[in-house]
Amino acid sequence: MRRLLLIGLAVLAGCVHAPGPPSAPLGEPGRPLILGHRGASAYLPEHTLEAYALAHAQGADLVEPDVVCSRDGVLVCLHDLTLERVTDAAARFPGRARSDGRWYARDFDWSELEGLRVSGPAGDDTVYRLARLTDALDLVTRLNERSGRSVGVVPELKQPAWHLAEGVDLAEPVLEVLARWGEENPGAAVVVQSFDREALRTAAGIPDCPARLVWNLSGPLPSPEDLEERAEGLAGIGLSRATFEGPDALGPGLLQRAHELGLEVFVWTFRGDQAALTEFLRRFPADAVFVDDPDLACRAREAARGPAAARSIP
Repeated sequence: MRRLLLIGLAVLAGCVHAPGPPSAPLGEPGRPLILGHRGASAYLPEHTLEAYALAHAQGADLVEPDVVCSRDGVLVCLHDLTLERVTDAAARFPGRARSDGRWYARDFDWSELEGLRVSGPAGDDTVYRLARLTDALDLVTRLNERSGRSVGVVPELKQPAWHLAEGVDLAEPVLEVLARWGEENPGAAVVVQSFDREALRTAAGIPDCPARLVWNLSGPLPSPEDLEERAEGLAGIGLSRATFEGPDALGPGLLQRAHELGLEVFVWTFRGDQAALTEFLRRFPADAVFVDDPDLACRAREAARGPAAARSIP
């Protein structure tokens, strides 16, 4: 019942700007895209269909499913490689932890994973479940059809090098699924992001790659002068909001250089502070922001475009 209610909310949600085709910029100048981080994860358990539906309903332009792979090759929406933080795997399968005491999604078939219960908010007796990537994509398709919108998807490849050591090339199956989804949703943006540069090089080498590729930068950041060489084949880069903070922040320079190179800049993650996001958007022309609460973010975006938006802070 709760899932149907959330889907109904999405149908009634007002339309927002539909991301353009892959060859065009994703958003409008001065109107950064709102990316539902793990769905509307401020309100509902992350990476559940309910969280994705609510993100759609609240006006997200793209929805983010993180992706890992199960033992039988199913692409599962999950932020961690392991299960115990968000599910009851430890209680359900007490003898299935690895030697490090963790329960890895890679060690389970989908028939086992789909029966796990995802932890919900305190006092919420709703039964939440894990979702497959195909489940999430099918949901967005249905919501787009019912609402008349073209909400896109921005999956993240989770630790591709770890998966490769496990015998799984994560990029290829994800892109195969996204290619089919893109054909069914021709007006919706398809973006693949990763912290792993090598995985994105692999993705870029796949013929007719169906997704824009975004490299999330962490650890030692490249200098603006080095960005051109390191970003070859990419549509954009991702930066933490922390890289824009402090007197020696590197984020502003990287954003400026990225735009000079024709790259888009995605910034993560904003949660729970509409005023802070409004101020950020007034200062920095990011192309997209990851948020846990798309409703607050949509209001922040509109506030940033108001009369006070002309007061850019140096």
